[in-house]
Amino acid sequence: VNAQRDYDRKSSLYRQGAIAKADFDDSQAALSVAQANMNQQQQALSKLLGGAVDTGNSDSLQLPQIEEQRQTIANKRHDRESLVQQRNQLQVQLQQLEVQKDRLTLRAPEDGKVLKLLAKQGEIVQADTPVILLESKRQYYDIYVSEKQAVHLHEGQALAGVAVSDGQPVAGTIRFITQAPGFADLKETREKGQADLTAFQIRIYTDPGQAVRPGQTIEVTDHELPET
Repeated sequence: VNAQRDYDRKSSLYRQGAIAKADFDDSQAALSVAQANMNQQQQALSKLLGGAVDTGNSDSLQLPQIEEQRQTIANKRHDRESLVQQRNQLQVQLQQLEVQKDRLTLRAPEDGKVLKLLAKQGEIVQADTPVILLESKRQYYDIYVSEKQAVHLHEGQALAGVAVSDGQPVAGTIRFITQAPGFADLKETREKGQADLTAFQIRIYTDPGQAVRPGQTIEVTDHELPET
């Protein structure tokens, strides 16, 4: 508007011969530049409005580009929530796989050297079935007791023995309790006849520092057991 006013004023003065032609040309050029700038800004405004009607009230004006950006942000938030849910599901699956891996992992009771594999790959074995023959520095001895005595024993229980050779006490801990082979079955004489009783094998790990040698006989006396 200012450029147009300046042009009109100088055009009138130029017709009256009051100003030089150069001044008139400058005002004409300034008007052309102002019109070009206005057209450029009008095109930018039309692009920003994108079909919206400019009522002059900017508070009620909804710009399509802004709405589009808001919708894009909302979509990204939804995508983020979906990714978070996927991450949580994957974490649950990972925990399940770790549990399965732990169930399928065989752990030796202690460090040692593998001497022999007792089961073949793919073979189905029952629980508590030995699958590896392991050589370790652990010293132990086995005793065989009746089932009446076995029911009072448990894994982890301390049990003292005596070395037959020199009478030295040998402290130890029960490692496991299992049914003994058939040759160890015991017979008990009762008032109403005889009955076969199944013997149980008790493996006792000697405590570290015990003065015992491999092959040495260890005896557990009756008073060390819950029942004779």
